Amino acid sequence: MLIALSALISHLKAFTLSTLFLHSSSFSHFSNRSAMSLNGNTMANLEVLKNMDDGSEKGSLVGVLDRCKTAFGKRLLRKWVSRPLISIK
Repeated sequence: MLIALSALISHLKAFTLSTLFLHSSSFSHFSNRSAMSLNGNTMANLEVLKNMDDGSEKGSLVGVLDRCKTAFGKRLLRKWVSRPLISIK
C-alpha cells in the first residue's frame, strides 16, 4: 500500500497535487468502517447478486431475500447485501 501511495504522490506532482494525500484527514482507520468491502470474486463466488448458472437473480442471496415493492427498496436491499455491516449490533 505504501508503494502504491508513493507512486500516486509522484504522479500527482506534475499536477501540483502531491500534498493531497499527505494530510491525515484523507485516511480513515479500518476500525472506523461500519461495512465490509467485498471484491468482485467474493460477490460472484458467494452468489450474492446473481447466480453462477445463468447470471440471473433467481437462486442468489438477493433473489431469496427480495420481497421489495419499489425500485428504491430493491436498490437499498442490493446495497445492504453487497456491503454487509461489520458489527453484530
